[in-house]
Amino acid sequence: MSFSGNCNVNFGITTPTQRLHVSGNILATGTITPNTDQRLKDKISIVENGLSKVLKMRGVHWNWKDSKNHSNNT
Repeated sequence: MSFSGNCNVNFGITTPTQRLHVSGNILATGTITPNTDQRLKDKISIVENGLSKVLKMRGVHWNWKDSKNHSNNT
């Protein structure tokens, strides 16, 4: 872990580009709160035909090349 001059925190990387930049897996054992509060946003609009767009999504499974584990393995 190190801190850069611009107050970025980094784990496993020497040149962070974000406030928290992690190279590797992350395990959190607490609450992670995203900034989804409407009070923090402006120009909010409804997505037209949102359900039809969701129904066009394609879920997939895969195997990891390095471990051959299936994507839904935990």
